[in-house]
Amino acid sequence: MNDNIIICPKCIEEFKKVPYTNLFQYRGIYHNFQVPENCLCHKCNSQLFETNITREEFKIIYQVSHENDFILALIELKQNNIIEYQLRMSQFKSQFYQQEQVQHIVQNTKIPHCPTCNSANIKKISGFSKAGSVAMWGIFSRKVHKQWQCNDCGSEW
Repeated sequence: MNDNIIICPKCIEEFKKVPYTNLFQYRGIYHNFQVPENCLCHKCNSQLFETNITREEFKIIYQVSHENDFILALIELKQNNIIEYQLRMSQFKSQFYQQEQVQHIVQNTKIPHCPTCNSANIKKISGFSKAGSVAMWGIFSRKVHKQWQCNDCGSEW
């Protein structure tokens, strides 16, 4: 078996009804699982089938949808209409790389983030708020030395 995705035809049908929870969840597709040497499914003992979808293509497809029906449709599309498949994959790749670029830009910008939840939904603590806290709590006020407050988790730093 080479670098293509391996599926269990029986399990992939059975797991269509199971909602996606995480990347390492078995749903009839061997993409993060070691393929058994005997090429039999570790769950149902059925013969495994090598698809025409590479791991690199699968990574992009999985960003679009985790649904087994969608993945099976793309396997069939690649077999029956390679031109249409390449057009779809080109669109998916474009979306995937744009999302990666946006994430990279957001992570590398100088916008302050909450150290607790990493949210950028923050506000500067006003002088009035600090003064009110000092008036209420005196020297025990915790806001005096803080500059930012997270609107998501409430953390102050």
